[in-house]
Amino acid sequence: MPPQRLPISRNWVTGRAVLDARPIHVDNLATAGEEFPEGQAMALRDGHRTTLATPLLWEGKAIGAILIRRTEVRPFSDKHIALLKTFADQAVIAIENVRLFNETREALERQTATGEILQVISSSVTDVQPVLDTVVRNAARLCEAQNASLYRVEGDVMRRVASHGPIELTLHLGETRLITRDSVGGRAILDRDICFIPDLLAVVESEFPAISKANTAREGIRTTLGVPLLRGSTAIGVLTIYRTEIRPFTPEQVQLVQTFADQAVIAIENVRLFTELQEKNRALTEAHAQVTEVLDRQMATADILRAISQAQTDVQPVFEAIADSAQRLLGAWATAVVRYDGEVVSVAAMRAADREASMPRGSASSRRIPRPRRPSRQCSRSGCSTSPTSRRPPPATPSSGATRPSGASARSSPCRCSAAEIPLV
Repeated sequence: MPPQRLPISRNWVTGRAVLDARPIHVDNLATAGEEFPEGQAMALRDGHRTTLATPLLWEGKAIGAILIRRTEVRPFSDKHIALLKTFADQAVIAIENVRLFNETREALERQTATGEILQVISSSVTDVQPVLDTVVRNAARLCEAQNASLYRVEGDVMRRVASHGPIELTLHLGETRLITRDSVGGRAILDRDICFIPDLLAVVESEFPAISKANTAREGIRTTLGVPLLRGSTAIGVLTIYRTEIRPFTPEQVQLVQTFADQAVIAIENVRLFTELQEKNRALTEAHAQVTEVLDRQMATADILRAISQAQTDVQPVFEAIADSAQRLLGAWATAVVRYDGEVVSVAAMRAADREASMPRGSASSRRIPRPRRPSRQCSRSGCSTSPTSRRPPPATPSSGATRPSGASARSSPCRCSAAEIPLV
């Protein structure tokens, strides 16, 4: 038999016991129509006569009642009434135990969910998406909602960035819609306050005309809650949860969604500030590197100018300073300053990454470069202008029947190979 829901009144026995917060005992309810008109109708319909109702009292207020009946007129004794009151007290204890247990369990679940989100925040300093996904998942689970969605404000639109639940909404993940008062989320953003709709389907045409009633009915959305994501006085997003039945969210659930929204704001701000800090650090590092490079160049130039001013009779210190500065500033593997007098290349100063390969300061090394000479015979080196393959005589023509001597042609052209490549060091 399904439970009956009856309005509390003094016209029936249990209702009076709840309102008066005391036991009500009626010897024959069938004849008590003047005092209990509704109770008499029940007695005549159901066949009971003697009736006793005892309230369940918690802190002086009735939270229920126990009702016993007899089909004959036989009043209950005082012992029976006292025993029923004892049963009522035990029922209250059981109810309170269950309530306290559920409250403790729900509080633990809320704390666990909050801790989980904080843990994700601490481990996602560069990516806010894992936090948003955790927020919508916990909001739907702990608030007993079928769906939860989170939107972020981008100018005059809001983008759906996170979602959890089986309901397929018209606005898909990643899509945007204009921020107007024609949606629950838009209204929460514009008002910067909670938007609670007990039954969206019943008011969609009058309150939210831009939303299709057919789509709302298809999606099955009824009770809806939208909580803005506030950074100071600015709304940067909204967290919405939906139920497919008309069942308002409790104050504790609304408070929990607000907590989740605040945590989402913290995560978004953390990522934004961390990104800005990285960019500032990168810019400072680049600026410092540029300043350091300029200073190094100026110092190197100053060192060379100082060496020039001090080397009135000896140019070697200038060469040493140039080699030191070029090696340090240009990041070379090896640096050499050489002089050439027309025949001999002299290494005046040299620096290398391997200190043992560097020349001691003031030392010098020289190599003789031979002057160009004319070849006495054809060069066999491939690619040379005097090689047989590159200097072939033209074929004889029928009119002249003569050919140019190849030897004279070869002797008249200098060989490319005569100036051999000589390594400087």
